[in-house]
This record gives sequence, C-alpha cells and structure tokens, in this order.
Amino acid sequence: MKLRLVDLLSCPACADGAFQLSIEHAQEREVWSAHVEPEEDIPGVVNGRITEVLTGHLTCVECAARFPVVDGIPRLLLPDAVA
Repeated sequence: MKLRLVDLLSCPACADGAFQLSIEHAQEREVWSAHVEPEEDIPGVVNGRITEVLTGHLTCVECAARFPVVDGIPRLLLPDAVA
C-alpha cells in the first residue's frame, strides 16, 4: 500500500473516520517513468523514491477500529463480514 493512499481511505466501521497508520514493515523503491520529468511533483515520491507499506495496521482516529495491512493490501473488512 502506498503511503499517499492513507489520506484517501475512510473507516468502514463509522464511515467518517480517517486513519492513522502504524508500519511494521515497509519497502522503498525507486520511481522511474519515461513519462515523468524528474522535477515534477508526484504525491508520495521523495527524492525519486516511494515508500510502500507491506505490513502494519490502520487505526481509525474516530472510533478506534483497527484494520491490518497484509502483503501491501489494507484489509478493511468488518468482523461481521468475515465468515
């Protein structure tokens, strides 16, 4: 999961809350594209590198619901939906 996505997600439990991210394992990689000029401002890219979260947790700042990030994928399922 790219760090810039945290601000785009909202809590499925309360439908209102933003998330705070706790990172357990992350990976940085170089960003290169023939279509992007090096001086362009790209959200989430610092010095030509982007951080991707591989494992961690998203915690809602409103209701404190907690959701895992597993293999770079935020798992935003409510406990009732997992069966």
